[in-house]
Amino acid sequence: MEYYLRRRCGTDWARNGGVPPAPDAGKGTPCAAADGTEGLGTVLGALPEDERALAEETLASLPLMRFWYVYAASPVAKRFTKSQLASRYRGWRSFSEWMQKSHPEISRLEPVTRRIGEGYLDSIKDDFSSATGNNYMYCVKEVFHYFLCELGIKYNPWDVVTRLPKDTMTRRDLTADEIGRLIAAAQRKGSEWALLFRLAAYTGMRLGECCRLEWKNIVMEKDIIQYIPSKTRGRRGDRPVTMPLHRELKRHLLRIPARLHWGPLMPDIAAQYAKSGKSVQRAVAKFFVEAGIETQKSVDGRKRKVSYASFHSIRHSFVSFTANAGVPLEVVRSMVGHDTANMTRHYYHADETLLRKAVSAVPTYDASGNCTSQAECVDARPAAVRLVELADALRTGLVTQAEYDAIRQEILASI
Repeated sequence: MEYYLRRRCGTDWARNGGVPPAPDAGKGTPCAAADGTEGLGTVLGALPEDERALAEETLASLPLMRFWYVYAASPVAKRFTKSQLASRYRGWRSFSEWMQKSHPEISRLEPVTRRIGEGYLDSIKDDFSSATGNNYMYCVKEVFHYFLCELGIKYNPWDVVTRLPKDTMTRRDLTADEIGRLIAAAQRKGSEWALLFRLAAYTGMRLGECCRLEWKNIVMEKDIIQYIPSKTRGRRGDRPVTMPLHRELKRHLLRIPARLHWGPLMPDIAAQYAKSGKSVQRAVAKFFVEAGIETQKSVDGRKRKVSYASFHSIRHSFVSFTANAGVPLEVVRSMVGHDTANMTRHYYHADETLLRKAVSAVPTYDASGNCTSQAECVDARPAAVRLVELADALRTGLVTQAEYDAIRQEILASI
């Protein structure tokens, strides 16, 4: 890609989005095209015919997309996974579409200012969550950074754009009954789908981690599961999370013939997820509908409904079941793979008893998804800690005033 970015002025400008060379192009500067996209023709030429046609059609209506195609073919982009690159594509495309609508006169990066950046974020805040909006901003900032470095321009306007404030809306926990209904709905489609929900219920793993889990991650002799969380992969030295294997989950796994104990735990789902994670997410969403669980709700100030319950809600439930059983929050975090600055990741070796107590607090489900046992979820934390967290929940809108008053009375009565 260095070759493409440092070519001289012999580029076909018609194929290059109509960008003319700078006045001093070719006079000893490393990037003669002045905007870093002089290799676009070569990049497009290397694409398969159908992808090239789609790219040229996109460029006809969105000139700023030419920066994306050069960036996506660069060595920088090679380090991203397919899903990470797709996320960055969505962010840059969203920005390009807004620019074409709001500032059609701008077809280069240099004229983009902080005011323009904040205008873009303001335009999408009602359509997306703050997390999505800030992620789009980060993706655009990355692409800008790449080209500004290549062009020797020191100022990146996105460095000073104010991030959107964090949303208070969060996915809710699922009850043991709701998780049981999900398992029952999944069982009707196949044992792999039922195992997917059981795995989440007994481990608190994310959807992608469940889909990619392999038999080598499960040590039956020691009754443990070891895996590297996908969200923190590469950021913490690929240190694995170690957690006890729930007795009911182990019982279901042992029903699978030993000759199949290799490769992915759920081969069909793993293959489907590798091909299209979205298709697995859509299949999971259908189980929520079959189970009669509402997944979206309207929120004031938002044009779109927000996600209220999803596969990730099972992870929330796992944390709630274990934390409410009196297990220290640091131990729970070590099992679900949360990254925190002031916590060690070696809790399994430090106190295996606490980890097994945490996992045993999770409700169990029979073959039909019925909840057969549920630990008494008595919150063993000090009353003062619970009152502080309750006040914080009221402040952020997670509980109503009436719910706050009722729960507060229960806490005070237990003292």
